[in-house]
Amino acid sequence: MFACPADLKMTTVPKYRLVYFDVRSLGEPIRWIFKYSGVPFVDDRLPWNYVEWSQETKFQFNSTVRQIPVLYETGKRELCQSQVISRYLACQFGLTGDNSWDNARCDEVISLVLDLFAAKKATSFEMDSQRKLRMKADLDEKFRLYYEKFSKILEEDEGDFILGSKVTHADFWLANFISIWDEPMRGDRPVVPEDWPQLSDSDIYVGLTKEYSLLHKHKEAVSSLKGIKEWITKRHQTVA
Repeated sequence: MFACPADLKMTTVPKYRLVYFDVRSLGEPIRWIFKYSGVPFVDDRLPWNYVEWSQETKFQFNSTVRQIPVLYETGKRELCQSQVISRYLACQFGLTGDNSWDNARCDEVISLVLDLFAAKKATSFEMDSQRKLRMKADLDEKFRLYYEKFSKILEEDEGDFILGSKVTHADFWLANFISIWDEPMRGDRPVVPEDWPQLSDSDIYVGLTKEYSLLHKHKEAVSSLKGIKEWITKRHQTVA
């Protein structure tokens, strides 16, 4: 159904295929799981075109309630919901905590990241300018509150990662989105309907990490991990 990028074609088809838009966002933490674990997968990317998606493409994903990312694994039915895919693969490849409490802490961080992601997206695409200003003020406060929470979590275990010295998939979620929100816009902007606002730098960029040294340290530590570091240097630039 979807074409595999030329650089991913190989004689043996990988066991896993991930379908998502051609952006980092909700798909990138899952890609990092594969890259860090050294597990081959097909990185199947759809154009970041909301018009085409809403009018045509999403209807090909009825079995996943018209949502992506979707994970396809040989011999299994498709799996949707980004945090569910992440948790499943983390269990397969040893990227979870060692007990129920640690896994709950990982889920906490991922849920908080997704909270910010949803609030940022809603604010970015708000069409009423006055309402957008009010939402932006609330969002700024939310980011500071959440960044303080993330910093406190990192401080508790006195290590480079959320669980101290142990790398988990929650680290990939936090570092990926911090990286996105730290960077001015670079790459192609999404194709949106005519009545939607066009994304600007302020719709993506947050740039708070310099005020939170532990978050900056965490982002750098995760970005330097074997497999992830190589992936970051090779991947093409996207806005989000």
